[in-house]
Amino acid sequence: MNTKYPIHYSGAFTKAEIDDIITLGYGAGIFDAKVLSKGEDVVNHRKRKTDISWIQPVAENLWLFTQAAKYFTTAPITMMQAFQFSVYQNGGHYRWHRDIGNDKKENSVVNNRVLAGVLQLTSPKDYSGGQLKIDTGDHITKVHKEYGMLTVFPAGWRHKVDPVKKGVRRTLVMWGLK
Repeated sequence: MNTKYPIHYSGAFTKAEIDDIITLGYGAGIFDAKVLSKGEDVVNHRKRKTDISWIQPVAENLWLFTQAAKYFTTAPITMMQAFQFSVYQNGGHYRWHRDIGNDKKENSVVNNRVLAGVLQLTSPKDYSGGQLKIDTGDHITKVHKEYGMLTVFPAGWRHKVDPVKKGVRRTLVMWGLK
């Protein structure tokens, strides 16, 4: 398949759906995000300063997973992983990283990610900074800030979120698995 990434889907979700996603995200219990360091999950604010929760693929959330899966057809995937609701407060950031891992655990979910997607849940007028940048291998793409836009790209591509300077940036991160 010869797909040119990243792919941007404007208006992938309605305002009402985004409001529901935000409610689900906060309702799932927000906590300080961790990163993998020397085989262990640790809080490391130098690498990542984000609050997150996990939205699981249970019956009441099936509408969300069904809707999202429509945008993950450019590469062969078998299922969607639980979605990560992310909240970047003032100073929140995530340095360069990839969404696939070298987790030593056999059949680790992160080792099976094919595509990553980032759904913007906050209007760009409600925050400054927080720019999503994706390294395509040829150049760095600065993803246009657009409420409701979903950006899909290979999970192995390096990407980062610049520090939020003012306001709050919310996103929903999704992964399609092998």
